[in-house]
Amino acid sequence: DIHKKLGLTILFITHSIEEALMLGTRVGVFEDHRIVQCDRPEVLLEAPADEFVAELVKGIDRLGMSEQRGRREQIL
Repeated sequence: DIHKKLGLTILFITHSIEEALMLGTRVGVFEDHRIVQCDRPEVLLEAPADEFVAELVKGIDRLGMSEQRGRREQIL
């Protein structure tokens, strides 16, 4: 990854939780202008910090997400 080679941090902002979980190594979830959880994607899925985050990730296909992240890692 170019950001690793250059030692850069990339901030990617999206309204799609699926996109964030797929692309990010750490994902920050905001509610009412404050961060309610900032963690690795697998932690967000397995241990949501509160009801808001739990509702946000409730319908996500965890197995499919893991497979997609695995394929992305192979490509990069």
